[in-house]
Amino acid sequence: MDYIKRQGLPQTLDELNSHQLIGNPSVLVWHLTDEASAQQKILYPKLEIITNDISLMTQFVCDGLGMVLLPMSQVNTQINNGLLHHVLPQWRGPERELFAVWPSGRLLSVKAKCLREYMKVYINDVWLVINKSE
Repeated sequence: MDYIKRQGLPQTLDELNSHQLIGNPSVLVWHLTDEASAQQKILYPKLEIITNDISLMTQFVCDGLGMVLLPMSQVNTQINNGLLHHVLPQWRGPERELFAVWPSGRLLSVKAKCLREYMKVYINDVWLVINKSE
């Protein structure tokens, strides 16, 4: 039986504390932003499963063990394939910093510019996701 059928979907951030949450030991505080109002909220999740391996967190969610706050780039394929569900879609996690380094003194090639633009779009969002399998 999948997680949504067992536990239901949270309707508010406050309801997250009654769910099984999976997280990273270096991210024990979740900084969330409401996209419509720009309201920010800090959540101190009670983590049931803790690992520093983002692939393992993704697998745990795919296996129906709980919910997790993950970068969109990590779960895009599973969401598009209907395996995971974006929970509380009005809220998103913090923006992440990503650095791309090129040798100085050179003009940026067209390929490098395309990569930079792709990274800006694809890696920007962090979402709370849950298993959606039936």
